[in-house]
Amino acid sequence: MSENNLKISLKAENYKCFSMPKQGFDQLFPINVLIGKNNSGKSALLDLVKHSTNPINLESFKHKNKRPGVFLEQKITKEMVEASFRSDASGGGIPGNSHREYGGKFIEGTICVRVSGSNKEFVSTTPEMEIPSNVDSQFKIRKRLAETTTNPFVSRVYKKISAERDIYPEIDNSEVTIQDIGVGATNFIQNFINNSKYDQKLVTEIMLDSLNDIFNPDIKFDKIITQRYDNGKWEIYLEEKNKGTIKLSDSGSGIKTVILVLLYTILLPKLEGRALNQYVFAFEELENNLHPALQRKLLLYIEKLANEQDCIFFITTHSNVIIDLFGKSNNAQILHIRNNGESSEVKQVKTHFDGVTVLKDLDFRASDLLQSNGVIWVEGPSDRTYINHWINLISEGELKEGVHYQCVFYGGRLLSHLSADDPEKVTEAISILKVNNNSIIVMDSDKASSSAELNNTKKRVIEEMSENENGFVWVTEGREIENYIPKEVLEKKYDKETTIIYNKFGKIGDFLENLKTGEKERFNRNKVLFAENVIPLIDKNSISGRLDLEEKIEEVCQKIRDWNKISE
Repeated sequence: MSENNLKISLKAENYKCFSMPKQGFDQLFPINVLIGKNNSGKSALLDLVKHSTNPINLESFKHKNKRPGVFLEQKITKEMVEASFRSDASGGGIPGNSHREYGGKFIEGTICVRVSGSNKEFVSTTPEMEIPSNVDSQFKIRKRLAETTTNPFVSRVYKKISAERDIYPEIDNSEVTIQDIGVGATNFIQNFINNSKYDQKLVTEIMLDSLNDIFNPDIKFDKIITQRYDNGKWEIYLEEKNKGTIKLSDSGSGIKTVILVLLYTILLPKLEGRALNQYVFAFEELENNLHPALQRKLLLYIEKLANEQDCIFFITTHSNVIIDLFGKSNNAQILHIRNNGESSEVKQVKTHFDGVTVLKDLDFRASDLLQSNGVIWVEGPSDRTYINHWINLISEGELKEGVHYQCVFYGGRLLSHLSADDPEKVTEAISILKVNNNSIIVMDSDKASSSAELNNTKKRVIEEMSENENGFVWVTEGREIENYIPKEVLEKKYDKETTIIYNKFGKIGDFLENLKTGEKERFNRNKVLFAENVIPLIDKNSISGRLDLEEKIEEVCQKIRDWNKISE
């Protein structure tokens, strides 16, 4: 894809569910993944792309009876300046020896235009263009500059596969077309196989090979064939060795989805005589009834096409597989669409930064962060066990991980990679707030005494999170999270009472060793197993009054309710 296409911005205001300020794409990637709840605005964003490929009057799509607008913003080139600023004109309040010389200051700047049908209306430039209106009315500099802008979508054809789709037997029709719901697919394929005007090898070889690449090694199809029933309808059959032929119409919707994607990307361009780089593809919820392993292979096929053939894909999804795959790709962006009840907003979500392999190091999935209503960052799996158990006790089973929140591990030594600072100021760290603004960070104090200070990393995270109303930092009152376990619970676990003082700043392993020889080593070797064995002994009464535990868990539960808009 050309640099110009990647850098162009496409946005709308007062259009369908989008109000003001403008919402849309800050830039375009070969693959653009749209996530969000149902009715959040994903389809409206796809419609914006569609209307940009074929500009129409948008009056019927206005939001709350306000004038709708589609806006393109792009970099100003030297050629655009030369076409807009005359070299033989000067003065009129415009500085420089000529208007062309003044125009030079805008090279590498940006211009924003409102697109309406084939018209392009000047909106603004960066830096701001300060030309007196009487001069501009004479030389029409703003108008000429607006006309030099390019809409990269106009030269492309928009093709969509809807979430609700199927492939059925169909009557032969010499007019070969395809609808976004799959109508026409059978006729499309049978014409390519049986009609001499088409190259059947596109189906019997190229499409078949691509199908097998995606389904390998689970299934290998030997042939794609068609047969006509007595009622005149054609059926597509897939032939598999040792299994005979299988009707496509009787197959699962997953394989039909793969067939449709291959039809759109292999057969359709040949039928229409266009190169793939002349298309914009919009695919809705490809994951429907498709196994995660097949999702990945289908997506890798799409990514390869986008990179090699210069076509653009817009993919709506709820699938963690798609988010995880493209959340780490330099060829894709993830856009989160949310509706607040009045209008929708679009936010680009960044889950990785150049030079920092944080996603891999932290061992979390992008989907855990992007699709969860809130994230609780914990140091490791044993912390997660305690937090989930305490939340379950205090909320009386109301709040559940995976439904209302998600725990994500950061690892003590990796805490330095995390930042809660203003996302725009963070360069070489993963920004907690950019990934999910609803964040709670649980940290061991690691203090050996009440007079000990927190380390600089913990102080930084606390300071950066201080202005985040949607989350907070919880630093344990004792040395580590295990110090919240009541002494009585530990004595019950080991069936032994002791007069030894249970210091909140002491190492729990040392205390356990006094209860049972060798227990310190066992605890240090497997903290998760210890946590799983001890939590059944911890009830709501036992944590009441234990340091600040009850207070903190109450605060956590309230924040989770706020994230999920749950009233007590």
